[in-house]
Amino acid sequence: MAGPATKRGHVTASVPYPARDVLLEVVPGLSPGIGEIFAHPADDTGELRAYDHRFTHIRIHDAACLTDLSLTRFMEQQGIRRITCREIRDVMRMCRRGMIVRDRGVG
Repeated sequence: MAGPATKRGHVTASVPYPARDVLLEVVPGLSPGIGEIFAHPADDTGELRAYDHRFTHIRIHDAACLTDLSLTRFMEQQGIRRITCREIRDVMRMCRRGMIVRDRGVG
């Protein structure tokens, strides 16, 4: 199974590459800035198994991964700080008002 692909600062790992493996591989090499983790977590229920026959195991794994305290500690040790969309919005507004000047190296 191929690992995550990197292109122009974006890391993409398609199903069925487990989220935990992607995070452990990719997070140590992330550049400073805002990133997004996108997963499809789901509890192991009859409803899940009724609508997703192909990737049920990945969805269950994603749910376990995103609630795993050891992974949370790993992310913190790597300098990752979780933020909300509200915080991103506030920074964008401050940039528009000239209160924050973007680094010229950022696209």
